[in-house]
Amino acid sequence: MLDYYILSVGVFLIVLGCLESGFPVKAFNTWKMWSSHRLFFFHGIFLIAAGLPITLFDGFLSGLVFVIGCIVVLTGPFILLYPEKINEMFHSVSAEMNEQGIKRIVYFEAVIRILTGVLFIVASCGSAGS
Repeated sequence: MLDYYILSVGVFLIVLGCLESGFPVKAFNTWKMWSSHRLFFFHGIFLIAAGLPITLFDGFLSGLVFVIGCIVVLTGPFILLYPEKINEMFHSVSAEMNEQGIKRIVYFEAVIRILTGVLFIVASCGSAGS
């Protein structure tokens, strides 16, 4: 069952990464708007809840998957404790960088997201084949 979860997360990450790379400025503005929303703290709760099963994965490439799961889980409390800092970061980046710089940041983040998705898919398929 956990293999399907890892596979689903991998597909989700690839789709999200492709959408972000297709519309980088819109993606940045969406994240900026979401970070200033009063319910943004739920993002931290979601990261903790979604990341915990990832840390329990025991299969092909489980070490890498575990490390990524830990990063996701540990990012959650930071968002819960400091949502205003994240909001400030988005506003300062948009004020200090031109559109080309923002696109580069989003492209970099999208590539990391897509590579993580590919890793999750490979890990889940490698475990299913065992």
